[in-house]
Amino acid sequence: MKPNLRRLLATISGLAAGILVIAALEMFGHALFMNGAPMPSATDPAAVQAYAEGMSFGALATLLVAWCAGAYVGTVVAVRVARGAERTMSLLIGGFVLASTVMNFFQFPHPMWLMISAIVLIPVASWLAIPRRSAGAA
Repeated sequence: MKPNLRRLLATISGLAAGILVIAALEMFGHALFMNGAPMPSATDPAAVQAYAEGMSFGALATLLVAWCAGAYVGTVVAVRVARGAERTMSLLIGGFVLASTVMNFFQFPHPMWLMISAIVLIPVASWLAIPRRSAGAA
């Protein structure tokens, strides 16, 4: 397979894996911490704000874990499919997750600690997913 096509497929598969992990962990956190409270319609800003302000620390921490896990798993998948270009895959997948998260900050209210933590930890999670070569390897 041509390297560029492999990298394109790696990016798509990494994004898909990351999005699935984020969605699954967010649903888990919602079920665990929100006691079945229904998510309000995104078209009603006041209801969304009230819902977000009622979220517990555990629910918010689960969001952070979901975003970081999505960046990590997405990068791992992309690097394995690409068979190389580790830094490029890390930048693409981590950058996409970070950009999506920051866009989310503008749409819905989030506590400052969560925003700062996400901006710092998402790139770290993506970077940690890059395979390390041992010092003795050629």
